[in-house]
Amino acid sequence: VPESMMNDLVHYPAPFILGVPTDEKKSAEILSSLPDDVTLVDLDVGRVMLASELVHDDSSVEPGAAAGALRSQVLFLAESLGGIVGGAVDDSWAFDSPLQIIPHDNNNKVDDFLAVRNICHNFILELLSGVHSCCLWIEEKCIGECTIENEPAIVFDEERFVSIKSLRGEGLNLPLFQDKLADGSSSEFCLGIDKFDLIINAFLRTQSLSSYISHGEKESMMFW
Repeated sequence: VPESMMNDLVHYPAPFILGVPTDEKKSAEILSSLPDDVTLVDLDVGRVMLASELVHDDSSVEPGAAAGALRSQVLFLAESLGGIVGGAVDDSWAFDSPLQIIPHDNNNKVDDFLAVRNICHNFILELLSGVHSCCLWIEEKCIGECTIENEPAIVFDEERFVSIKSLRGEGLNLPLFQDKLADGSSSEFCLGIDKFDLIINAFLRTQSLSSYISHGEKESMMFW
């Protein structure tokens, strides 16, 4: 992303994936002061720095084991997404040495940008799929003028959400996407519970998911 937008985007109150160059001074300053709910994946050295709010080890396991397992899942996910991106754009993207330059015209650059943008869009769409179907909108009927006490409440069924992710990972689900542009190709982004259970559980604890749910429309949920 452009330097001018980095600082604002890392505080965006919803799930996001940002690509940030590490060889620029301003990038280094921002990466050294990330919000507590942002995880940093360094693809150059294969390192994952978990968001501080995610590093809560279970006392029933060896100290550090839970955080280490989550770190491994995040790195595996990053490598998998990197493989998808590498297969979708020009071969020069995959070169390790910047000295290996292949002529690259502007049309190809635009095509590569659109390909990467679509991959990121489809991944986030898949991550959020099923969220609203697990929400129950509850509101009290107002008698006279509504007050703050009559504001609706939203109950989120975590077990149902995990079950949906499990079915999607196994390819046993009914289509959840209502967007007419969505197709079956998004199945490659399904996060199976068998491989990404810790990531899913961590995602359920994030403020960004809570914000996404609270801004949902009543018509997209079950309501009572």
